[in-house]
Amino acid sequence: MNTPRAASPGQPAAPTLGSATIVAIGDDPVAAELLDRLVDAGATVQRIASESRAEAFSGADILVEASDSPAARRAESLHRLEHDLPPSVPMVAIAGSGPIAPLARALHEPGRLIGLSICAGTGPLRLAEVVVVGGGAPAHAEALRNLLAQAGVRTILVADTAGCHARRLARCYANEGLALLGEGVPAPLIESVAIEAGMETGPLAMMDAMSLEEADRLLHGAQHGHGHEHGHEHGHGHEHAHGHGHSHAHEHAHAHDDEHVHEHVHGRGHEHEHGHGHQAAHGHAHDHAHDHAHESAPAAQAHGMTEEAIYVLEKMAHGFNRMGRQAGRGFYDYEEGEPPELWSGLKVFERRRVSIPPEDIRDRLLYRLALESMRCLEEGVVASAADANLSSILGVGFPQASGGAIAFADRAGASAFAARSLELAERYGERFAPPARLAGLSGEAPTQGAGA
Repeated sequence: MNTPRAASPGQPAAPTLGSATIVAIGDDPVAAELLDRLVDAGATVQRIASESRAEAFSGADILVEASDSPAARRAESLHRLEHDLPPSVPMVAIAGSGPIAPLARALHEPGRLIGLSICAGTGPLRLAEVVVVGGGAPAHAEALRNLLAQAGVRTILVADTAGCHARRLARCYANEGLALLGEGVPAPLIESVAIEAGMETGPLAMMDAMSLEEADRLLHGAQHGHGHEHGHEHGHGHEHAHGHGHSHAHEHAHAHDDEHVHEHVHGRGHEHEHGHGHQAAHGHAHDHAHDHAHESAPAAQAHGMTEEAIYVLEKMAHGFNRMGRQAGRGFYDYEEGEPPELWSGLKVFERRRVSIPPEDIRDRLLYRLALESMRCLEEGVVASAADANLSSILGVGFPQASGGAIAFADRAGASAFAARSLELAERYGERFAPPARLAGLSGEAPTQGAGA
C-alpha cells in the first residue's frame, strides 16, 4: 500500500475551469454530481460513449471514467481508451468499493491513472479523495486537485485501499445505524440522536445515499470469500445462493406488525449466527438485552456488520425491495418535490422492551467513526490527522464543532476515550475496542468555512 503524502499548501498551476474540457465516460450517479459541479464552475464536460474513437478526445484536458460496471469490464475499457487518448491527457477513474491498482494495471502506463473517491452523502459535494497509484505522475494529480479546488471541492491524498477514508467511515456509520435498528431502536430516535449530536445526516439516510443494493452486493461478496453456503428465502420467491458451506434459510415474511414476526427482547450476546449454527428462521423468539458478548460471524466481520445489521439490510433489500435514494425508496420515502420522510414500515423493527440509553446511541455512532478514522490513520490510508479530520467533516458530516473524528478523540483525552471505548466494546462488541495507540492524534481541524 502506498502511503499518501500530506496535502501540500502550494500546488502547481493548472488550466482554469473556464478553459478546461473534460471528457466523461459512464453514468455513476456520484460522479454525475461531480461533473455537474464542474460545469457550474465553468468547465466544458463532454459525455461520450466508451466505444468512442480517438476523434472524440480531441482537445480534451482530462478524461473521467465513471462507470459502475464490474472492475474487469472497467479495466478493459480503460485499456482501450488509453490507445485513443493523447499521452499528455490524465486519466481519472472514479473509485468504487475496491482499490484503483487493478484498473491501473490494465494500462501500458499504470501511473497515468488517478483514482478519485467520492462519498455519497446527502449534502453538496465538498470533498474528494485523490489516489496516486504506484509511481504515478504527481503533476497529473496536482492538476486535478487544482481543477477541483476551482470548483470549490477540497481534496486530500489517500492510499489506494478499498473505500479510502471517507467512504469507509460512511459505511461504518451507516452499518451502526442498521445495527441499532436491528436491535429494536426506533428509526426516528436513531436519526434524531445523530442530528442532535451534530452529524449532518442520520446513519439511515447515509445508507440510503450510498445504496442498499451496493451494501448488499458488498456483503455477499465478503460472505462468498468465507467458503460457506446458504440460501435465503425472503418470503417472495427470491432465492439467494451465497456460496456458504452449510445452509440456512431466512424466512423474510412481509410482516408489518410491531413485533416484526418474532419478538426480540434483546438479551446479552445475540447476533444472528449467519450460517454458523444459528437457525435464523425469524419466526421464533430471541432474548436480547444489548450486552453483546460476542461479535458477528466471520463473513459479517469481514464487512464490519453485526448480525442485526445484516438482518435489517437483507430484510430491506430483499424482503421489502427498498434499495435507497436512487431507487426512490429506502429507509426514507422520496417523493418528488417533497422532503424525504422515514418510511412508516420501519416500525416493524421496533421492540417494546429495548432500553439502550440515548447517550449510548450517540456514542456508538460517534465513537465508531472516530475509531475507524484512527485505524485508517494507523494503516496509512490518510497521511495525517489533519487530513482525517477534514475528510470526516466534509466527506461524512462529522460534527464540525468537534474538529473532526480524530480531534474528537484527542480532545476527550486518550485515557477517557479509551475507557469509554472499552465500555462500549463490553456492551456492544469488539468493533469498539480502542487501537493500541491513542497518543499524538491531534490535527488541525478545518475552519468553519471549509469547502466553501
